[in-house]
Amino acid sequence: QDSFIRKGASNANEGANWNIVVKAGGDNKGLVSFDMTGLSGPIDSATLELFIVNNGDNWGKVGRDITVHRVQTTWVEGNGFNMIPGNLKNSDVKDFKDRSDGAGVTSNCSIDADISNGKADCENKWKHGDIGVIETPTDSMTIFKNFKGNDKKELPMTESTIGWISFDILADLNSCINENVDTCSWMIQKADHKPGRIEFASTEGAANRYDTEFGENVAPRLNIIVPEVVQPAIL
Repeated sequence: QDSFIRKGASNANEGANWNIVVKAGGDNKGLVSFDMTGLSGPIDSATLELFIVNNGDNWGKVGRDITVHRVQTTWVEGNGFNMIPGNLKNSDVKDFKDRSDGAGVTSNCSIDADISNGKADCENKWKHGDIGVIETPTDSMTIFKNFKGNDKKELPMTESTIGWISFDILADLNSCINENVDTCSWMIQKADHKPGRIEFASTEGAANRYDTEFGENVAPRLNIIVPEVVQPAIL
């Protein structure tokens, strides 16, 4: 499951949005979760891979970081779609917007019992993911904009970050396996409050648009390598 939470719209659910939007303005944080059924360890290598469909290109001359953190609070994706993705028009998504009822994650509640009424329907608020999210980043990624460098050659040119990026989440995944949890979850956020907007394909966006546009499955994914089982020699 995947979604994002918006501090600037604290009771809105975006579980059905085509994009996972991470940015400083509005303080948006992305969420992804994967089913652990049938997965055993230890794992040799594990990366969380996200596909960028929109780069706000406002990452400063030397780039700025986004970070990924393990989420230990249970949350529910929900079926809300309220915010128009930065790379799309209202006409692109109008038939999919406002699907918002039942339970879902919001900035106020990891599980809001009724996302249709614009209120916080939960007893214990998780305060924009400040509760139940490990503060120390699991990994980070520097995002760049198109920058031609400068005349004194003090700063090199950079190209806009687009397409697949990955985070090393091996330690988190092995922890989830050892704890025998049903799902393993992560939050993606800006490392500071400086400008920067990045949007990843969600599962819904991949199915409804991006898989066709880019010619591959671009939904959030885990790339896992398990140890090779060596059979004993028969003498």
